Amino acid sequence: MNFYRTLMNGSYGLVEIKLGGEKLIRDGVATLVELAGKIDT
Repeated sequence: MNFYRTLMNGSYGLVEIKLGGEKLIRDGVATLVELAGKIDT
């Protein structure tokens, strides 16, 4: 699951929920980095 939320002060937060081993964690990090790159700050 991925969550993206714009906060009241204009900043944002990203959360990736992964249950599993090291590969899933690496995949989650890659997803968050890609999503963060799409956000115009």
